[in-house]
Amino acid sequence: MIMIYPTILDLRTHGENFTKITRTFTENSWYLDVFAKNLIGSFDTTKYGAIPMIYVGLFPFLLAFLFFFVKSIRFHVKLAYLTLLVILIASFYLQALDLFWQGMHAPNMFLHRYAWLFSLTILFMAAEALNRLKEINWQRLCLTFSLVSIGFILTFLYRKHYSFLTSSHFVLTLEFLLVFFTVTLAFTVRKLSYPIFSAVILFFCLFEVSINSYYQIDGIANEWVFAARSSYQGKIPAIDKLTSSLQDDQEFYRTEILQPQTGNDSMKYNFRGISQFSSVRNTDTSSTLDKLGFKSDGTNLNLRYQNNTLLMDSLFGIKYNISDRNPQKFAFHKLETQGNQTLYQNEKALSLAFLTASPYKDIPFSNLTLDNQKNFLNHLTGQSLTYYQRLHPLKTGADDPSQGPQKAKVEADSFLTYASIEYELYVQNDSQLYVNLPSLEFENEDYTDVEIITNGQVNRYTTDNVFPFFTIGHFTAGETVKVRIAFPENSTVTFQNPEFFALNLQAYQEAFERLHQQEVHVQTKGNTVTADFTADHHTSLFFTLPYDKGWTATINNQPVPIRRAQKGFMAVDVPKGKGQVVLQFIPHGLKEGTIAFLLGILSFACYNAIRNKSQSSKNQ
Repeated sequence: MIMIYPTILDLRTHGENFTKITRTFTENSWYLDVFAKNLIGSFDTTKYGAIPMIYVGLFPFLLAFLFFFVKSIRFHVKLAYLTLLVILIASFYLQALDLFWQGMHAPNMFLHRYAWLFSLTILFMAAEALNRLKEINWQRLCLTFSLVSIGFILTFLYRKHYSFLTSSHFVLTLEFLLVFFTVTLAFTVRKLSYPIFSAVILFFCLFEVSINSYYQIDGIANEWVFAARSSYQGKIPAIDKLTSSLQDDQEFYRTEILQPQTGNDSMKYNFRGISQFSSVRNTDTSSTLDKLGFKSDGTNLNLRYQNNTLLMDSLFGIKYNISDRNPQKFAFHKLETQGNQTLYQNEKALSLAFLTASPYKDIPFSNLTLDNQKNFLNHLTGQSLTYYQRLHPLKTGADDPSQGPQKAKVEADSFLTYASIEYELYVQNDSQLYVNLPSLEFENEDYTDVEIITNGQVNRYTTDNVFPFFTIGHFTAGETVKVRIAFPENSTVTFQNPEFFALNLQAYQEAFERLHQQEVHVQTKGNTVTADFTADHHTSLFFTLPYDKGWTATINNQPVPIRRAQKGFMAVDVPKGKGQVVLQFIPHGLKEGTIAFLLGILSFACYNAIRNKSQSSKNQ
């Protein structure tokens, strides 16, 4: 109960819903799945559309069939095991039963997570049969072998339903099956002693499991493309040195890497960030951040910082960027370099909390990211500023920019050997420029990075789980800018008409100067956040922390309510003047779950004591 009760409350709070039953049968299931996934080396996928991983080894699989032909095992025991197997196999095929085993919530990857129960049941049956192997005669063994062989032969005949199976899987399975049958038959007809039989079977079982393990590891490696250790650890020394120099900074801040290696780089390098890839997530906060340009769509497994704007950098306390090249962001200044990694500081970044222009009330968000950013910031500051202006290219390298998708290709007059396209823009005001490339389609889907080249500076951006919204750089009023967009390792790339935007830097600075006017200093320690503030009037302290019912708040040691802001964040209303807000986090339901757990233990102890006392009295 210590963990179960808080988990249930958390799921209810953050928008997790039961998966709807949309079909009778599970995806990609077919009649011979049990045999197909017990072939040696059988591996389909760990992702979507997988059929259960139920491999146990050929010898236990053979013994499990033999289990039903052992006379000394009672009929009701056989019936119980058979019923359990039927229920488990039916669960692999029927979507409703499949979801039931998984709490009516479909996993996004690693499907059929209860499938180990089938394998465990097979192993129990095999152990019972092995324990009575001396009772088996050669006729029953041959019958068992025939049934198993028929299953594998039918799988071979209908192998078109299992594209992941190759001839090597069938050959290996046939060879080992013959070995196990021959050795067991020799033991059954008293041609082998028990010690020799045990040693031979053990050797071939270990040999078989080793071969199967090789295939599984190879399949996982090919599917997930794990980085080599040298690649994974390559940046750690440099980034550790850069981030360790920030430990003396007592203010709360966030850091992000512009060329990420994983979705969890902040965990890998031990700093605070926004990006995350996990099944454990706050769906309400992630979906709100998605509306503001931090991509997190679908089930919100992914949340990404990259490819957003200066407004969101500063609003969400992104004080530091780590990059192997100049990020071309206004007011980001170089601090330190280690190896090929450089730390840049954002002088406009807010802290974890800031004071709003008036007591905060939610506003509606649309599907237009830049409009949401403008409306959100204006609502926080009480202003009506225009931040973004649409720019139209003066010149373009497209054949006909007015009609249909545009195509980037290898240009004869370009210094690049891969696809690129050039645009020319005129900048009216001091601006940070961005480009959005809708409906990107790469010829080479293995390489989907985008390069933005301006004034000899090359910046490379990922398109993996992020919006196709790229920083060009910051420029002064009256400047004409040539922008080349390139696509490494691709000879052609198509996309819809690019959308160029200019962030007005004067409006940007004005908005954040307004937010900085009311002082807020935030420190964190353990599960506590302390915010010292000076408010010019009655207003709200807005925290860019995910909302959770586990948070409690006090102002100057007096309990106050926490309001849910924009569905995913938190706001605390504060009076005019100086004060201190302290937030403390204890998972919602943890206290109640702990009490229920202790009461359960105590109740059982009392029941057991009474039962023992009663039995002692009867014995006397």
